[in-house]
Amino acid sequence: MKKQFRVVAAVFAALLAMVVGASAAQAYPSPVFKLQVSKHVVVGGHSFDASVTANVNCTQWRIWFLDQTSTTSNAKTATHTFSTPVVTSRETRKVHAQCTYDASAGVSGTALRVVQAKSPVLTQSVVILPKGNGNGNGNGNGNGNGSGNGNGSGLPGTGGPALWIPIVAGLLVLGGAYTVLRNRRRDEDEVGTPAAPTA
Repeated sequence: MKKQFRVVAAVFAALLAMVVGASAAQAYPSPVFKLQVSKHVVVGGHSFDASVTANVNCTQWRIWFLDQTSTTSNAKTATHTFSTPVVTSRETRKVHAQCTYDASAGVSGTALRVVQAKSPVLTQSVVILPKGNGNGNGNGNGNGNGSGNGNGSGLPGTGGPALWIPIVAGLLVLGGAYTVLRNRRRDEDEVGTPAAPTA
């Protein structure tokens, strides 16, 4: 009887792990990150805005340009205004951004392990012109896009299987195990019953 209980418990544990794994896949979708700048061409001494977006919550957004850095905590979006230096000739400088976020690292037993991961470093170019050369109104909507799981081991970008599939599969396995155990016990009872004496 104890052996039968162990088999049923093992099947139930496998079913629980499948459900937890499917829930984790849906809770941690494949992350997508974007960086945009309000101007791709600006006269030195003027400013521009850099905006970032993500489809996951970033425990920290970090945006930097030259010696200026902006950080935003627990947000999917962030915007910061950066100033540009006065230059004597045309220069091209880079704006960078990176998101730190929670990523699922898989299932250990029945517990979900979560680790911190970082997005790829997003980059946009800004052309800085000397004063008197252009009006600095060169607007652009170029996107600095990034996707993937960064430095952490995340889940695949499939969005996870439907929850009903592992649940139904587990129930079928559990039902089959119960039926086999019940038939085996019935056969053992029949073998152990002595035949009735004949007249």
